[in-house]
This record gives sequence, C-alpha cells and structure tokens, in this order.
Amino acid sequence: MKNLMDRRAVLGTASLAAAVAVLGSSEAEAQSTGGRMTVHILDLYSGMPASGVKVDLFMNKGEQMIPVKSVMTDADGRPESGPVLSGDAFSLGRYMITFDLSDYFKGIDKTLPANFFRKVSMEFEVTDEEMPLHIPLQCTPWTQACSVLPGS
Repeated sequence: MKNLMDRRAVLGTASLAAAVAVLGSSEAEAQSTGGRMTVHILDLYSGMPASGVKVDLFMNKGEQMIPVKSVMTDADGRPESGPVLSGDAFSLGRYMITFDLSDYFKGIDKTLPANFFRKVSMEFEVTDEEMPLHIPLQCTPWTQACSVLPGS
C-alpha cells in the first residue's frame, strides 16, 4: 500500500508541474482562485482537441437569452482568450452555451456526410460566484456528451 501512496504523490506533483509549465506560473495562479467559466472541446472522431469551433454564451434575462460572449477555440480546444467568463463578468444566473459544429467536422474530413449535430446547446445555472465551472464537450460527427463540472 505504501508504494501506491508514493506513486499517487509523484503523479500529483508531476501533474501540477506540467500544468505550471504549460500555463506559465502567473496564469496558473490566476486560474486557481475565484469563480470563472472554462470550456474544452475534444473531438473523439480524430482524437484531437477541436480547433476553430465557435462557442456562444447567453444569459437568461426575463424570458430572453441575451448574448454575453462569443469565442473561437484554439489548437488546444479551448478559447484563445482564456476563460469564457471570469471576475465580475462571472455572475449568478441561468445561462445557455452553444457549440457550433456546423462546419468543423466537414473541415477535417471532406468524406463525412452532413453533420447530425449542427449546434450543441446546454442550459445551466450558476449558483455560486466563487465556484469555478468547467464545461467539457466530447463530440464526434454523430454523438456528443457535455456537462457542467464544479471546480477545475
């Protein structure tokens, strides 16, 4: 059992070191505190992060969904600008996030038939302004899985 504990400690330390190396220490510190909303799109068809996908965020105001922010994903499958929302912009309320896959899969493989999923949308509620939220989307041209995870 002791060896198992030592392996976990080594793996945890290595993961943290890798994150700091990838993000840079100041960015890692900035992302470790306070409320924010991050997204990550993984293309399970190609086994790569989904680059060039438009992500739109809306907030419910009364009976309408009002546009809040629109971003594009980079080569890592994350928005080029960092968190979708953070700081004062990250507030309590009902939101809808939309991932526009309309042309993404056709762009990576011209032999694919028309996409079944054109846009993937999900509604959720922010109930704690201090709790970071992460929204991962895993997709193929025919399937998708999306959730809202606390923390990250």
